[in-house]
Amino acid sequence: MVIKKTYFIFFSLLFNFWCAAQDLRLMLPRGHTGDISAAVFSNDGKKIITGSEDGSAKIWNLEGRLLLNLSNNDVTKAISSIQTSSDGNVVATLTSADFTNENVAKIWDGRSGKMLCSYLASSIKVTPDGKKIIISNGRTIKVIDPIKKEVLFELKGQGGFTSFLDVNNSGTLLLSAADLRSDYGSSRNDTIWVWDLSSGKELFSLSGHKDKITSVKFSKDGRFIISASTDKTIKIWSSNKGELLYDINTGIDYDFVQLNAEGNLAIATNVSSEHQKNSIVIWDIRKGKIAYIIRDNIKIFNAEIDQNANTIGIVSSDSALAFDINTGRILFAKEYSGEEMALSKDGKIFVSPNVYDLRRKRRLVDIKLFGLAKSIEYSALDNDHNIIIFI
Repeated sequence: MVIKKTYFIFFSLLFNFWCAAQDLRLMLPRGHTGDISAAVFSNDGKKIITGSEDGSAKIWNLEGRLLLNLSNNDVTKAISSIQTSSDGNVVATLTSADFTNENVAKIWDGRSGKMLCSYLASSIKVTPDGKKIIISNGRTIKVIDPIKKEVLFELKGQGGFTSFLDVNNSGTLLLSAADLRSDYGSSRNDTIWVWDLSSGKELFSLSGHKDKITSVKFSKDGRFIISASTDKTIKIWSSNKGELLYDINTGIDYDFVQLNAEGNLAIATNVSSEHQKNSIVIWDIRKGKIAYIIRDNIKIFNAEIDQNANTIGIVSSDSALAFDINTGRILFAKEYSGEEMALSKDGKIFVSPNVYDLRRKRRLVDIKLFGLAKSIEYSALDNDHNIIIFI
């Protein structure tokens, strides 16, 4: 009887352990293991791509389900930015800088999760159709076909350390400019170049600034180029001929500028210094005067304009906020200790780990970015013999 009882207890324990192991395997965490360091919505607003300090990027739907894990299991630094084509079929991730300044740009198939290619790069842009990737490693700019893994063009003629890149909404034009690090290699860090992406030829350069470029962007509709400089001006140019249309003397060095949808207001702020308090200022470009100030005397860690150029989202030292650019009306406010946020084209905001509808003023989903919502107090081995800890 003692032997039978012993066998019974042994097999009961073995069975319970097997059941627990099966349950664990079904509940292995699929989220990030580090803080969120980058995020972007797909163009249709139905997916969100997150990057983490753990070096991985993941694609989620807005029901909170993980669709794809963009990782090739190599050791990498934190994801600093994410770019995507309009259809989401091409995704580019860029790692953050270390003391060597050797960042890595990885290009992924957004349907399969397969890595297509990788390059050393300090800046990266994806054309809306996903057929071209533009990378700068500081000294050179290359236009790459991500499918064929071929360099289509190498853009020459610009000196300095190229850091500013932007592509217009049709994917036909490229902006480039040297940043403040150009002191050691170029006297042309006050110049902006415009390139034809079908031929790789320089179309024209914009040389109206008298000091270093701090921000340069196409307007969201591609009609204009807006730039800022340490010469304390904001300039608006036509994107087809490079004609200077408006020249605003702001008296302030801005490192973030963009135009609203109508092209009559310029949004300007600073995101560069965590110790400096800044303002979000809306300038009337026709009058060359301040239209209104959205927020004053706050620390700004992140700022983004939605694709429709009607909403600005910011992350300050203690909150995430969204405003209507045209009226200054507040659309969203939430206490927030992170630094990453994203705006969708259809009126959603991602503030980790939640997605909110700005129009309906409600939370849509809590994305389980970091694994399970359920707490489990033990660990196990996955199929690759990695230790998985549940907390």
